[in-house]
Amino acid sequence: MFELPVFGKNLIHLREVDSTNRLAQAYAKEGEPEGTVVVADFQAQGRGQGGKHWESEPGQNLTFSLILRPVFLPPAEAGSLSQAVALSVHELVSELIESTDVRIKWPNDILVEHKKICGILIENQLEGQKLKSTIVGIGLNVNQLFFGDGLNYPPTSLALGKGHPFEVKAVLTRLLSILSKNYFLLYQGATNRLREEFEAHLWGKGTQLPAIVMGERGLGEIMGVHSDGRLLMKWKGTIRVFDLQEVKFMPIS
Repeated sequence: MFELPVFGKNLIHLREVDSTNRLAQAYAKEGEPEGTVVVADFQAQGRGQGGKHWESEPGQNLTFSLILRPVFLPPAEAGSLSQAVALSVHELVSELIESTDVRIKWPNDILVEHKKICGILIENQLEGQKLKSTIVGIGLNVNQLFFGDGLNYPPTSLALGKGHPFEVKAVLTRLLSILSKNYFLLYQGATNRLREEFEAHLWGKGTQLPAIVMGERGLGEIMGVHSDGRLLMKWKGTIRVFDLQEVKFMPIS
């Protein structure tokens, strides 16, 4: 019988680390229990999707990784886990800053009024035909007020959105509670429900967006997500499925 792990019961807090995902992977291999959280005040080499660097001021934001062992989930449905995580952060951000314009940019970035507030990096380890372990890395801008230039999507934070700072530990506690709720839904097989909710908050859905698809520029219309988590998009008059490496959207204001 599945026993829901207590997320954060085993919490490893570090002042500085190169990457919480890298460290969490090592802990997972050593047998640390599901629900273990590795949180750092500062990541020297924080990573986002596609190996991109995640900028964060020391002590101002929430940077952590969560060890999961979703052996109940077929690898082909791993996209559902990504959706459950993105929905969790979406719920938290919507709750804390009370904005009506919080969107999930496929596959799992969180935008507030087209500004990026959170990046998520999920890394799966397979054993045969099962997901042996999953590391969920989350970088959420909490109290940072100033960001560097040259980023594809202008950053924002909870403090900028609400007008006052937040207690980072309290934000982590609340997020872990929401993650736990959605993880249990995933165990119960509510993948269709999670996908429908994900699509309801999908950034750019139903609109023409400038994009680069496999090196070719044009306009694409996001239709939703496939059951395996890939993007459904109308491109050149045909609805097709795309992997993360195949499509890049241009920022819109």
